Amino acid sequence: MKGSGHRGYTSLVETPLTGSAPSLQGDLAELVRRAQGGDREAMGGLLGMFRGAMWATALAATGRRDHAEDALQDAAVEAMRALPSLRDPARACAWLCTLARRSAWRVRRRARRVEELPLPEPQENHPGYEDPERVWEALARVADRDREVFLMRHLERCSYEEIGLRVGLSARGVETCLYRVRLRLQEGLSR
Repeated sequence: MKGSGHRGYTSLVETPLTGSAPSLQGDLAELVRRAQGGDREAMGGLLGMFRGAMWATALAATGRRDHAEDALQDAAVEAMRALPSLRDPARACAWLCTLARRSAWRVRRRARRVEELPLPEPQENHPGYEDPERVWEALARVADRDREVFLMRHLERCSYEEIGLRVGLSARGVETCLYRVRLRLQEGLSR
């Protein structure tokens, strides 16, 4: 990996895991071990395997596609640097999503401004919900992780279990986060 410039990392994140690469579809532990040993193809396969989850995590945390792309690239660079610290290959997805989330938070802080997110269809039983700007303002006052959980549930339609795997919570913890966000939204939209 020495001598590789930042430009080379783009192709690593975009590497799809296809049927034509059976060596990359094998055992996850073997793929992680090879990537930890400096195998660029294995690293690309690992990032490609979990790109969707990383992308969704970064997009939920930033709210902007361009910021999510930046965060994804930063997370790929960080993953290559920190991969030796991954001890349990079975946790590779959660570990990579954590890197994507942290990168997204850094990108968002650098931007110091968040644009409006597309939101689910308005619901008649929530006054003010038809105004996306008000909804986003209310969401902006919610804790980062709670907002991320809410967006994964309502934009991506993820199950509680899938959300829990991405953010490190039980399904019950996800339910609690969603409840808190709904209360905050009701408070924010009733003003």
